[in-house]
Amino acid sequence: MPALVWKSASDQFCPVNSHRASVAFLFAVTAAVGSGKYPHWGEAYFSSFNSYFAESYAVFESACRRIGDNNPLDTEFMKATEYLFEPQDLHYSACPVSTVFAETWGRGLVGHKYADIDTGRVCYVRRLILEHGEKSYNQLPLYLQQSIDIVAEYVPDMLRQAIET
Repeated sequence: MPALVWKSASDQFCPVNSHRASVAFLFAVTAAVGSGKYPHWGEAYFSSFNSYFAESYAVFESACRRIGDNNPLDTEFMKATEYLFEPQDLHYSACPVSTVFAETWGRGLVGHKYADIDTGRVCYVRRLILEHGEKSYNQLPLYLQQSIDIVAEYVPDMLRQAIET
């Protein structure tokens, strides 16, 4: 996660809302798997994150099944993606259904770990987190770096849409 955040969002405004950030990054992975295709953004979806995220994850799973063995992303990267974004009933979460990604982003924001903010809807990721992400990226095997590079191309647009929606 830190390596992907560093590679893709280092100079981007990011949503402070951890669920919007989670959807943006999942859409970027979905777009990478589906050759640029991703679910349609809509204001109505964000009125109920639980239903929207469940739908978004279903589209991600569908794209993975459709692409099959032609997935441009590494298998190990996809396993990590499924772990980070699979909807879970997290008992400690404020939201009945959440993701490990959203919870990590949220805990980081609460402790001012991930975001360089005071208040507001958008933030930059803190330099300390970016430095950690760069170090993590450089320690990863080449095949994982290549998967991160592919997904990173889609993240800025997805972040922008998450903020504007």
